[in-house]
Amino acid sequence: MTPSLLGQPTSYPTVYDPKLLEGIERRLARQSLALPAGMTGFDRWMCYELSWLSDQNHPQCAVLCMDVPERTPCIVESKSLKLYLNSLYRSHFSDQEEVLACIGKDMTPILGSPPLLRLIAPELWSVQLIPEEPLGLCLDSSEQVGRCSLSEDGQTHRVWTDQFRSLCPVTGQPDWATLEVVWQGNPVDLNRLRSFIWSFREHAGFHEQCVEAIFAHLLNEMAPETLMVRASFTRRGGIDISPCRAFGCDAEPAPRRFRQ
Repeated sequence: MTPSLLGQPTSYPTVYDPKLLEGIERRLARQSLALPAGMTGFDRWMCYELSWLSDQNHPQCAVLCMDVPERTPCIVESKSLKLYLNSLYRSHFSDQEEVLACIGKDMTPILGSPPLLRLIAPELWSVQLIPEEPLGLCLDSSEQVGRCSLSEDGQTHRVWTDQFRSLCPVTGQPDWATLEVVWQGNPVDLNRLRSFIWSFREHAGFHEQCVEAIFAHLLNEMAPETLMVRASFTRRGGIDISPCRAFGCDAEPAPRRFRQ
């Protein structure tokens, strides 16, 4: 097996090279998790380092938004994606559709099925909205959690934290995120829920794996009617990733966060 580029000194490519892309099997991290057959979701990748040349040899750029369904056999290793996207900077494309066709062609065999791709052009950057804080109870407030040791009865419960931290399993670098839990069903002990989420501060796992581990644990512990867990990880290497997993409800993309 070829050693991963992650954590290794590398040079930026000067020619288009799809062989830079590396896949990571999802099943390796899922073997110890009790994930339900009805789980849905996706991983939203926002990639900010993408440039190419027009037919007139003019540099072009855009932000790539890539939604990877949770059912794909593999995820893509983030550093390999960064290097691959940078390898396009001297390639000529007639329009954005041709750029997307090229990326889709190269990504599909790595993931095992096609991702959903779109480009956000520079003229649209200024209208990309940064929402206010998530809905629901913030677990970071000890005063609020102390006043409400159990979430109140109601049809939908929502809690979130800005203090989620985990570690890259290869480099040991910290990854930070806003994490949200939305469910229908019984109320839970919020102090216990917060302690569980914060226990990941020294946990080594890729973004998608961390969200799935939390999702599987809460589904087993809470036995909710519906459950959604999603995280908005901060940007690293020109890429940020926002995984979402759901059971009994639709998976909803996490809004863009200020820290991203």
